[in-house]
Amino acid sequence: MAGYPKRQSDPRRTQSKQSGRNLKRQGANRKRQLRLESLEGRYLLSSVPVLVDDVNPLSESAFFSTNLRESVSIGPFTYFTANDGAHGIELWRTDGTSAGTQIVKDIDDSTLTSQPLGTESPASSGVSQLTNVNGTLYFRARDASGKPVLYRSGGDAASTAIVTGVPSDLSGFDGMTAIGDKLFYTASKAGISGRRLWVTDSSGTRNLTDLNSEQGVIAPGYTDRLHIVNGKLIFMGATGAGGYELWSSDGTTSNTFQLTNINSTQSFIHTSSSFREQIVVNSASEGDLLYFQGRGENEPISLWVTNGTAAGTLRLTTTPAVALAEINGALYFRTGTSTEGFEAWKTDGTPGGTAIVADLAPGSDSSFAAAVGSAGSTVLLSGILGGNQSFWLYDGATAAPVTLPEAAGSFASSSGNLYFAANDPTLGRELFKIDAAGNVTLAMDLNPGDRGSSPRDIVEINGKLLFRANSDEVGDGLWSSEGDLATTSLVYDVNQNTRFSTFENPVELNGKVYFYEQEARGLLATDGTASGTYKVAEILGGSPNITRVGEELFYTSSDASGQRSLYKFDGATDSLVTNEVEPSALVQFEGKLYFTGRARDGSNDVDLWVSDGAAAGTMKVPFNSGPGSSPRFLGDIN
Repeated sequence: MAGYPKRQSDPRRTQSKQSGRNLKRQGANRKRQLRLESLEGRYLLSSVPVLVDDVNPLSESAFFSTNLRESVSIGPFTYFTANDGAHGIELWRTDGTSAGTQIVKDIDDSTLTSQPLGTESPASSGVSQLTNVNGTLYFRARDASGKPVLYRSGGDAASTAIVTGVPSDLSGFDGMTAIGDKLFYTASKAGISGRRLWVTDSSGTRNLTDLNSEQGVIAPGYTDRLHIVNGKLIFMGATGAGGYELWSSDGTTSNTFQLTNINSTQSFIHTSSSFREQIVVNSASEGDLLYFQGRGENEPISLWVTNGTAAGTLRLTTTPAVALAEINGALYFRTGTSTEGFEAWKTDGTPGGTAIVADLAPGSDSSFAAAVGSAGSTVLLSGILGGNQSFWLYDGATAAPVTLPEAAGSFASSSGNLYFAANDPTLGRELFKIDAAGNVTLAMDLNPGDRGSSPRDIVEINGKLLFRANSDEVGDGLWSSEGDLATTSLVYDVNQNTRFSTFENPVELNGKVYFYEQEARGLLATDGTASGTYKVAEILGGSPNITRVGEELFYTSSDASGQRSLYKFDGATDSLVTNEVEPSALVQFEGKLYFTGRARDGSNDVDLWVSDGAAAGTMKVPFNSGPGSSPRFLGDIN
């Protein structure tokens, strides 16, 4: 095998290259954008990018985003969400050509007025949860009142409409998953505590668990995690005894039931955000296998597997597993032992077939290696040795070191090759590949010269590769390719011009990170990619104290008069909680929000307040009968 030759960096070249990039940005009047790279494996075609179209020449003030992570293909079209600066976040479709790339429907065609500046911008319907249900697209979006509801579309404006028969008091619509003609999702119903499992099909919409019982309530942090395992839906639900176990459903109430009873003393399903990784792997011998983190009776958190039956639910390790990745029908992951440290492991779904890949840092030292993709049957491992990023190629028996270009990342496997983005001192950041023999070569130079095209957000759709990249001609664009430079074309000119001047107060919620961005004046969401980064709510007046409580985010914001109040975001919409007091020092404790509130009655008294997210459930904590308790330094300890 042949690795990529190592090069000595020249500080003069680095300085000159950076200066060239700055001059280019200034000349094109472009601002810096936030880019967060993901290292998980993604499947894509061997390709060289080709420009399909320059659809969106946006103004300097526009806030653009496009989300390919949630794209779905139906027939000849791929559907995705985008904000072109003229319509807000709406539903789009593409067939990989310029003429075939267009908005499906501007569901919310109104405008928003931003205070105190008074500028107008297009409203967004917030399209998300794109799901193919037997050839029909279902998704979540806001209706005319701003409430998230269930929509479906046949691919054009005329057929895009709200699904009828869904109870009007449902909210959420998370984890949308299709089995045949059935659409499963989790939702809350007014007056009923907790998220429940619902299904919509040709016969209507119905709840699948008892609304009058705690049994079946979706586990916190798992409302968007419904899995198809051998034709059945597997989800994490409450037992009614205070814990969470695996549940199964075929879409009927009679066959929706608690599947396991592994732990009677505490929760089998661990709800901590650190141990929620789950993945379904198609095994040649066992069919679908769901891997997840569980905790048996008087046992530590560890890796478990289920084939959708109680008898087929087994423990595979004695320690937690992270960095789960499916490669060639096997599960690769990282775990640690006292004798081998933290290393890469693999499993075929059986206890006997679960073993370490290689002890790359011998003894109890750790390489923290994980599998990031494959070239044919050869797996690439990425880890740390001597404080430096290191790579190995694993052929099923041994792991041999391999040299990759600088800052290699965004790995994706296709057609027997492993593609990735990396820096070259002459070309800039471009697309490279590893073949099955271990040879490392340049796959394409999309943007000739030393500026690089920075390929990212790579997905394979309908035999074509869609990805984000830059060129001197159009800047940041969405590109399509069939595998060579001649078929690589621009699909969409992203032209993101927003400068991220801050990345403040990041909070994780259901697979996304939410944060405050000063120049955008809002609460932003990101999935770790530029394309999956977008504004979800307006925030004025500086640091908002973003705090997660359950499945909601609380924050503070000012109105046009400068009065600061308490708001919340439920994953789909933002709303005012209370403006009775000026809130600060937000903290979560035992499922409720506590904060200090300064009275607006002229007394300026500062007291401790508590809120459950509703105006009626927001009140002063009565522990001081005097004219103000003036609490400060709020915090949750253990």
